[in-house]
Formats: sequence, structure tokens, C-alpha cells
Amino acid sequence: MRKLLYLGLKHDYINPTFNLLLKIYERSAETLFIGPGFKSGIDFNNKNELENTINKFIPELVIIDARCFGSEYLKLNISGQNYSKKDFDGFVFFLNNFISYNKIPLIVDLSFTDIYKLPFLLIEKLNKFNCYTIGLDKNFFSPKEDYKYLSKEKFAKYANDNWYDYIKENSHLVISLPHPIDEKEFSYKKINQRKIDFSIMGVKYYCRKSAGEILQRTNHNIYSSDLKRKSLSLMITSLRKLSIKAKKINNFYNSYFYSTLINSKISYTCPSGAEFPVRKFLEIPASGALLMCQKFKNFENFGFINKKNVIAVELNELEDVVDYYLKELDLSQEIISNCQKFLLDNHSTSSRIKQIRDSLELIAENKFKGSSWKNGSFSLNLS
Repeated sequence: MRKLLYLGLKHDYINPTFNLLLKIYERSAETLFIGPGFKSGIDFNNKNELENTINKFIPELVIIDARCFGSEYLKLNISGQNYSKKDFDGFVFFLNNFISYNKIPLIVDLSFTDIYKLPFLLIEKLNKFNCYTIGLDKNFFSPKEDYKYLSKEKFAKYANDNWYDYIKENSHLVISLPHPIDEKEFSYKKINQRKIDFSIMGVKYYCRKSAGEILQRTNHNIYSSDLKRKSLSLMITSLRKLSIKAKKINNFYNSYFYSTLINSKISYTCPSGAEFPVRKFLEIPASGALLMCQKFKNFENFGFINKKNVIAVELNELEDVVDYYLKELDLSQEIISNCQKFLLDNHSTSSRIKQIRDSLELIAENKFKGSSWKNGSFSLNLS
């Protein structure tokens, strides 16, 4: 396997994707993790110690966490984490020097940045150092004026086209990796054994909020509680401001989230106004609930097929569609099973390991020409 150096943060999140990505990188190559939060015992303010550790390892490829690569342009709250601001600042200072003199292929992981509001100066830095990126390919994006519900979201005023403009010209540099879903997150509890008819989980984007309002008028057993989610999120934020680790609260939040999903017959999500394939598009079917959703950009190439492994629905159709699939539970179960098989084959942790390993090999050989998704399969571009 190739020797991979990962330079970034070990940061606690509610969303489990970060820990999965570390697992994927660890199993895709012989990987050395260096950065605040990782148990390396390195003094990040000691340049010689850092350089000696890296030189001894002799990496062939480097993945850099975008939160560190672009730290001067991004707002990152590090309170309540397993490292100090002194460690963070020392590491970033070293990292910027490393980037300047490094000759090894650099891959910037954008998985934990808000692509819809990426600062232009960060884009310029990607261009300056000719970086490869881990994110999504150009087919997942459009100019912001094309997004139907963006103007209705609270974050709309921050949205820009910086990433869209960049990716149009640099698709040959992107490793197109959506969120992974781990094999351990799958539940095979049958739909007819679940008590909640319909659930809506997570941040109340415009379509999620509207769906909840529509379904609350019916006689179905609906779960759309935003109060508990807000309370837990507020608790986590408050603890971090006091520099108190929130890992237990994160775990409690995820347990509450998962227990609701595995007791739901149908669960609805949307891609937000930015039309992004958020993780709930994977979490819902993995949990064994029927995924009912608003489409995101590049929906079919991601691998979703309406009425085969997912139910795509507009808000004005929602009530009738929910009624139908609650009555046709055998059909709903078939669609769920189809989706679970598709996710295991293409979007699971095991799948991502192969996808990143194949991409890293081509980058190391200077043969990588970009990647994309076609009819549900990860595809490495040939030209």
C-alpha cells in the first residue's frame, strides 16, 4: 500500500462521517496521522520534531484537512476539543511552511467545509498549490440561482458560486466522495414492526419544515420534534464554550437519532436549499426506514432510482404518497431492501476504502484525471 500522511484535526462531531473518513484513510494506505487531537505525543510548536517524524515516515501522498489548510479564511470553533489553541496555532504555522516547500502531491479534504459558502481566498490557495481535492464532482453543483429553495433558507445570504466556478475548471483534480455509511449502521428490522409512521429528523430546512406542517394535519403517527434536537445542540454548544468535552452528549444525540429512525416506517429528508446529498440520504435507508425525499442535484448518477430504491416526492404530493406507501408495506419493504443493497455495494465504508485506494494509486503515479458518479457507481475518468 501507498504511504499516506494525514495532516489535520481530530475533532469531535455529532455527525459520524469524520471518524469514518479516518477509518477509510487508515485502511486505504499505510497512514500516519499528525495533528491536534491525535495521540502522537508530538509538540506542535517544535518544528524539528514534526519534520523529523514526517521525514522518517517518508510519505508518498499527503491529505490535508481543509479546516487547517484554509484556517485563516474559515471560522473554526475548537473549544471543548482534546487540544489547545496553542497547539492548533503551532500546527497551522508548521503546516503553512510545509505546504510551501513540499513536493509530494497534496490532497485537500473538503468534507467538513460548507462548500456553498467557501471563501474565494481558499479557492485561490487551492489553485496556487495545484491541490487535488476530496469533495464532490462538478455534476453535483449548479449556479446558486438555479436552486429552487435556496432563497427560503436562513443561510441563503452566505451562499456563493466560488466552488461551482472552481470545480467547472478543475474537475480533473477531484476525488468525488459523498458521505460514507458504515456497515454497523444498518438495521434490518421489518417495516411492519415499527411504531412511528413518519419521521422528519435533523435541521429544519425549508422542505423538512414544510413536510412536517403538511403531515401534522393527518391522522398518522408523526415524529417531527425539533425541540429535543435544538436542546441537545444548544447543550453541546454551551459545553464547548466552557471548554467541556461534549462527547457523551454527542453519543446521546446520535443514540436518540438512530432509535427514532429504526422505529420509523418512513422518514423524510431534503438536501437543503443548496441541493446537497446530506448524510440523511444514507442514514434513513440504512436504518431500515423508507427514504422519502426531495431530490438533490445529480440524484440519479448518485444511484437513486425513484420507486425502485427511494421515493422522490414534491411537497404538494407528499400527503397522498405517504398514505399510499403506509398501506403498501410489502412494496415499501422491497424498496428499502433494494436501497440497502445499493448502499452496501457503493456507499459503505468498505466501498469508500476501495474508491480512495484506487484514486490514491493513480495520483501517486501521476495518472489521476478526476472522478465522478455514473448510474450509482464511482468512476475514475480516463481522459
